[in-house]
Amino acid sequence: MKPIIFSGEMVRAILEGRKTQTRRVIKDSLIEYAVKKTRVCLEVFDSEINQCRNIYPRFKVGDILYVRETWMPYATIESWIADEQLYFYKADCSEKNLRALKRDNAKWRSPYHMPREAARIFLRVTDVRCERLQDITEHDARAEGARGVMRTNTFPSVEEPLIAFWMIWDGLNAKRGYGWDSNPWVFVYEFERCEKDGGDE
Repeated sequence: MKPIIFSGEMVRAILEGRKTQTRRVIKDSLIEYAVKKTRVCLEVFDSEINQCRNIYPRFKVGDILYVRETWMPYATIESWIADEQLYFYKADCSEKNLRALKRDNAKWRSPYHMPREAARIFLRVTDVRCERLQDITEHDARAEGARGVMRTNTFPSVEEPLIAFWMIWDGLNAKRGYGWDSNPWVFVYEFERCEKDGGDE
C-alpha cells in the first residue's frame, strides 16, 4: 500500500464521487529530451549513458493507495467536539468549525506527516497512462473533480470544465514551475474507491 496526497478540495471531490482521476507531474531532469511515450512510460535520451531509458509511473494498475490529507489527532480537539473518532480532517470542516479551531489554537498537521493508520480513504488504481497536461479532455477534466465555471471573454474557446481544471492545476502547481502553460508531461492515474484491504466499498 502506497500513500498519495490530495488537497482538501480534491478530498471533498473524491468523497462526493466526482473525482476518479489524478495527474502527477513527471519530474526528471531529462524530460525535455523525451523521445517517445508508450501508454505506461516515457522514453528519454540520457546523454550520460548515451542511450535511451524509460521513466515509469510510481503506481501501477491494481495498487491500493491510501490518501494523505490535512489532519489532526482527535485528542487535540476533544474539548469541543463530541465524537469517538480518532482523527479529524480539515476537508470536513465548515468555516464555522475552522474558526473555532483557530480560536482554540488547534494545529493542523501536514499530509506529509499523516500515518497510514489515520487514513480514511483508500483507492484502487484502475488505469495508468502518460500524456502532456494539455492533452486533457473535457470528460477527463470532469473526472479530475473540476466543476464548470462561467465563460469569460478571456477564455472564449475553452470548455468550462477545462477552465476549472486549469485554475485548480495552477493553484497547486504553478509556483513549483509546472503550471498549465508549461504543459508538463504527466502520468494519469484512474482510480476507484475501495476498502482498506482492497475490496469494493
